[in-house]
Amino acid sequence: LYAGRLVKEKNLPLLFQAFARVRSTPSAPEPWLLVCGSGPLETAAQTWARESGAGDRIRFAGFVEPDRMG
Repeated sequence: LYAGRLVKEKNLPLLFQAFARVRSTPSAPEPWLLVCGSGPLETAAQTWARESGAGDRIRFAGFVEPDRMG
């Protein structure tokens, strides 16, 4: 789970690259990454997710109220 703004300072490409490495580990279960948040880099983040090679296991939920993340 990632919850935060989709901005440069968050270095989302690094997150997606790291997730792709975890996903490619043979002994790992099939992980999912849920991205909750919005911001000026939302479209770019979706592109980075696809380019990471793990885009099929990354979902974007958009802005989610904090009390819904319980």
